[in-house]
Amino acid sequence: MSKLYVDEIASKTGGTDALTIDSSGRILQPAKPALFAQGNTVGNVTYANNADVAFATSGINKGEFEQGGMTLVSNTRFTVPVTGLYWFQAQVYINQNATGRRFQIAVNGAFNPSTTGAGLVHENTASPLTISANQLLSLTANDYVTFRNATGSDVVVYNGSNHTFASMYLIG
Repeated sequence: MSKLYVDEIASKTGGTDALTIDSSGRILQPAKPALFAQGNTVGNVTYANNADVAFATSGINKGEFEQGGMTLVSNTRFTVPVTGLYWFQAQVYINQNATGRRFQIAVNGAFNPSTTGAGLVHENTASPLTISANQLLSLTANDYVTFRNATGSDVVVYNGSNHTFASMYLIG
């Protein structure tokens, strides 16, 4: 059996480390596509039925970031740079007294029950609450993902940081 000893693996152009292994054996991938976004308004926002939730990846100063070519286009579209499997997670804080709310993950502007998930709440309480959805997605380069109000009516969301947020990253 042979061993390969290496601390870094760089891209073909040599400009970026694609992989680094530290002295404890931890593998770091600084160019791996990933994104964390916060709600982009400190306050309530009314989202019409089928409206996409708006996020921000800068200016909120709560840890939001983009890396590896993943981008947030027009504050609503999580756009992927390469084909692969991605994990997407989003959460909204519903700040209105109403029951039966639904937010859904859409890919390239469309819902597909076999490939996208929904955060669904049907309950008897009318107090503010949180809805979240998580989904493993097989995406092609330049596909985009949005998180959308699918309730059938307007929904008031507290779109502030730490209440409404989303993340997405390449698994492989």
